[in-house]
Amino acid sequence: MASIAQYSSAHTVRASLLTQDLPENVHLLSLNAIDTGATTPAILRLQHVFPVGEHPTLSQPVSVDLSTLFSTVSVQSATQTTLTANQPLTQVRRPAWPIEGETPTEPAPVAEVSNVVVLKPRDLLTFVVNLAKK
Repeated sequence: MASIAQYSSAHTVRASLLTQDLPENVHLLSLNAIDTGATTPAILRLQHVFPVGEHPTLSQPVSVDLSTLFSTVSVQSATQTTLTANQPLTQVRRPAWPIEGETPTEPAPVAEVSNVVVLKPRDLLTFVVNLAKK
């Protein structure tokens, strides 16, 4: 019977799906495959863990490049969705609640997602990503 040290030296006992560490203020909350196939759709949630004003640098917005995030798969496309991943943000129509003394305004349109996403303090962003093996 081999010892733990012998086994560890002969086998890969640690691996990472990420190509590099995420920024200190970003947490990969979840990555759940929806299906399997040539391209695999998955739900990816990223969270900015600091609120505004808690830290001079870590409370600032941060960019994450989805195209270089993973080591064994590549992100073919990404669509930002609601937190529950049931609707693309571009299709969400939020009701405009009338507030006494204010003129109603239309909500700002949501931009399409590029490979680089920006997380502002306390953001929790959800994406449906299509992954392909590298």
